[in-house]
Amino acid sequence: MDGHVVKSLGRSFDHSDNGLRALVVVSSSSMKTLKSLMDEGKIKDIVNVQRYSDKFIVDIVQEYNNSVLSILNNNGAIVLDTVKANRREYWTFVTYEYKVPMIVKELNKIGVVEKIKLSDYDGSTREIGLTESEIKYVIAAAKAGYFDYPRKVRAKDLAESLGVKESTFLYHLRNAQKKLINKLLRDLDIREQII
Repeated sequence: MDGHVVKSLGRSFDHSDNGLRALVVVSSSSMKTLKSLMDEGKIKDIVNVQRYSDKFIVDIVQEYNNSVLSILNNNGAIVLDTVKANRREYWTFVTYEYKVPMIVKELNKIGVVEKIKLSDYDGSTREIGLTESEIKYVIAAAKAGYFDYPRKVRAKDLAESLGVKESTFLYHLRNAQKKLINKLLRDLDIREQII
C-alpha cells in the first residue's frame, strides 16, 4: 500500500471461494492504490465501500492461501490487530511461544519478517501504565464527547461534573493521551520515524 496507513477492522476466511475477507479503513488517496491492486490481481474483489468521515471502510476479498492469516490460523494463533504503515505490515497475535519459530519460518516463505517482539499477553491497561485517574478521565471524556469535533463538552464543564479542578482533569487526561499514543507508536514500531 505504498506509504498509506491501512487499519484492519477484521478478517475472516470465506470457504466458498477460498477468499480472505478483510474490512479495512483507508484514506481517500489509498482508494486509488486499492483499485490498482485489484487490477494487478492482488485483491480479488472490492465488495463494498462506505465513506466514514474523511476515511473509507472497504470490504475486500484477497487470496487466503499463502496469506499471513492462513499461516497464523494453521498454527493456532489468534489475531488481535493488524496495521499496514510505512510499507510494512504489523501483526499482533496470541500464540504459544513454542509455535513462534514455525510461524516465522512459514512467514519468511511469503515475505520478510523484519522484527519480532514477544511478550506475555496482558490485555489490561497495566501494559500502558495508566493510573486509575487517567482511566477514569479518559473514559469520562470519551463518553461525554470531549474528543469529538466539534467538542460536545468543554474541559471546564467536564471537570466540574467530575468534582475536580479543570487543571487536574487536563493534567491526567493529557498524561493518558501521551501514554496511549506512545503505546500505539511503539506497537507500530514507527515512533523513531516521527519523533
